[in-house]
Amino acid sequence: MGRTNSTDFPVANALQSTAGETTGPIDGFATKLSSSGSSLVYSTYLGASQSDTAYGIAVDAGGNAYITGSFRGKRPEGEPQHLTKTLTPDPISPLTGGYFGAAVIKLTSSGGLVYGTILGSGVGIDITVDNNGRAYVVGSTSGLPKIPVTGFQTAYAGEADVFFAVLNSSGDQLDGGTFLGGASNDYGEAIALGVQGAVYIAGHTHSADFPTSNAFQSEHNSAPDYTDAFVAKIVGDGASSEYSTFLGGSSGNEFVGGLAYANGQAYLAGTVDGFDFPTRNPLDTGGNLDDGLGRSSAMRRWQSPTRCRCRRIGAAARRRCITPMSRGIRARGISGLQWPISQFRHLGRG
Repeated sequence: MGRTNSTDFPVANALQSTAGETTGPIDGFATKLSSSGSSLVYSTYLGASQSDTAYGIAVDAGGNAYITGSFRGKRPEGEPQHLTKTLTPDPISPLTGGYFGAAVIKLTSSGGLVYGTILGSGVGIDITVDNNGRAYVVGSTSGLPKIPVTGFQTAYAGEADVFFAVLNSSGDQLDGGTFLGGASNDYGEAIALGVQGAVYIAGHTHSADFPTSNAFQSEHNSAPDYTDAFVAKIVGDGASSEYSTFLGGSSGNEFVGGLAYANGQAYLAGTVDGFDFPTRNPLDTGGNLDDGLGRSSAMRRWQSPTRCRCRRIGAAARRRCITPMSRGIRARGISGLQWPISQFRHLGRG
């Protein structure tokens, strides 16, 4: 999944076989490869009449794909304002002309449409799914129509707020959700399911008054124009927050690129631009635009001297992914500078 400017993007068994905009299109897409990688099971555009992007994807045990992103377009008066007529969505909150909409689209294992739902104004960035087929989405939102959340924060607090939403298995109703934000811009970027209904969300924030509770770091450490990362543990489908904390140093930007949960631990990966990011047992002492990798207990706090290891491990691009394994995690990303490669297997060239 992702986005494409191409009008000749390869399609197969497509839900939408042509771009949503014929002049300078930017459309989302979803593609499934065969097990050998030599053919397409399906490949489809996912777009409306303007700019569209698929940002996150999750796959359930049945091979159904859940895609989130943003979709923008205008339709004749009275019709839902997202995607295309081909996708025949069932929106919770219809858009008014031209707004970006945070969306969830569920496709079958062969690429057929199960549902396509606009949540409201905003951008869906990451998504996961539980064993009952409920989709959990995180992103950012502002403006109208508001996502109809019912959790511990139901009103916007600033320019852009994080949103967390739980969509039922039919895709036609929210089971829960909440906003999370302060007076400035806040962005949700990653999500992971824990146990006993807990959900972990992470991202970055400009807001000095971003809501914290039971926090490892209760204050925004960066300069006013910079951001800190945040991580929060949400329970009760957004009814309350067990903890919410900043995570950052004083001199640079911390962006979240991945979040995973395994063996009672929540893992966060991202990018650090600065020298005083909080670390413990670091692999690297720091530099501009480094990759940071943190681990927290699934218990009350994000970090404590006995429960967390937060490592700086070298330079990396902003977008990356981490995957839970039986004994730890697998992290991947892009590096342009020096890594402590004696401690890693080097697979790159040049």
